[in-house]
Amino acid sequence: MPIREFDTTANRAYTLGALTTYRDARPISVWIMPAVVVMKTYAPIIFTLESISMNETEFWKLISFIDIVALDEGDEDAAVKPLKQALIGKSESELFEFEEQLSRQLYTIDGEVFAKNAGESGGSDDGFLYARCYVVAKGLEFYETVKADPTKMPKSIQQWCEALLYPQREVWAELMKSDPSEWPFSASVSYETASNPDLWSE
Repeated sequence: MPIREFDTTANRAYTLGALTTYRDARPISVWIMPAVVVMKTYAPIIFTLESISMNETEFWKLISFIDIVALDEGDEDAAVKPLKQALIGKSESELFEFEEQLSRQLYTIDGEVFAKNAGESGGSDDGFLYARCYVVAKGLEFYETVKADPTKMPKSIQQWCEALLYPQREVWAELMKSDPSEWPFSASVSYETASNPDLWSE
C-alpha cells in the first residue's frame, strides 16, 4: 500500500514506501494511510433504439427554433443560437437524445445520389455533411422534400450549416462544467459522409 508523507511546512504530500521525519532532533517513523483521489472520467455512451425517448416530433420542434432568415443570409451561428437557447435546461440524457435524432436524420440523406445533386458541396466530405446539416436546419418540410427528391439538395457552398452540429455539446459542457471536446456520447449511426452503406456504391 503506498504511503503518503505530509509536509506540514509546505502543505504538500509525497508518495513513499515509508518515511522518517524529525521532531526535537529525534527521528520518528510515521506511516500515513494514502489519500483517496476520485477522478471523473467519461466513457462513451451508446444508445440503443429502445433507450431513445426523444421522438422525431420533439426533435423537429426543437429544430423549428432555428432562425431561417439568418440561415438564408448565410449567418449559421446566428441561425442556430435560438436552438441552443431552447436546449438550455434539458437534461444530459435529453441532449444525448437530440444528437441521436440529429445523427439519424443526417444519416438518412447520406447517399451518393444526394451528393451528386449538392453542387459544389458534393465534392467534399465535409462540404456534403454541412449541406445536409443545412437541409435539416431548414426544417421538417424542406427535409422531407429533399429526401423524396434529391435534386432539391442545396447547390451552393453558402448553403451550409456546420453550426448545427454543436449546440447540444456546448449546452452539455455548460451543464457539466466541462469542455465540449469531452462530449461522451456516440450515436447509433454516424453522420459523417459515406457512413450509410445502403446509399453508396462501392
